[in-house]
Amino acid sequence: MADFPISGKPIPEIDLRQITVSEWRAMFESTQPEHEGDKTLAKVSGMSVKEIQALPLYDYRALFRAVLDKSSRPLDDSPKNSQSESI
Repeated sequence: MADFPISGKPIPEIDLRQITVSEWRAMFESTQPEHEGDKTLAKVSGMSVKEIQALPLYDYRALFRAVLDKSSRPLDDSPKNSQSESI
């Protein structure tokens, strides 16, 4: 199931495991160039930067909201979703 629709067409789920903590934090820095934020959104959505930049405003907002919503959900600690056995 997709995390949000783009003009009625579903896209793959948001995968926050594709970005680093630094990339996440940089998305909220006012000094970061817009292109860099678009690259981060592209990484988590499986879209290209060109696709991100071509989105209608409401679809872009839906994507950004989906990323924020996904980041605030509880972590899934099931073994199939774990990247390492222990920290």
